[in-house]
Amino acid sequence: MGIELVRERGDIIAVIYIPCGDCVHLQTNRTCKAFPNGIPEKILIGEHDHTKPFKGDNGIRFEPIKEIAGDERL
Repeated sequence: MGIELVRERGDIIAVIYIPCGDCVHLQTNRTCKAFPNGIPEKILIGEHDHTKPFKGDNGIRFEPIKEIAGDERL
């Protein structure tokens, strides 16, 4: 997880980046193919790099969404 502070109209806003958002396995409601009952907090907050094994992931790990022409994603 990355945190960036952004100033907008005089206010400082924290923008939080969660790596799962760029994974092909992400589903809805903080679930994915590896964790259909909910992605563990350690992965969501970036405390664990899910390119490495995590108990209960059944061998399914972070896999980035492929990019087309720079910023466009499949």
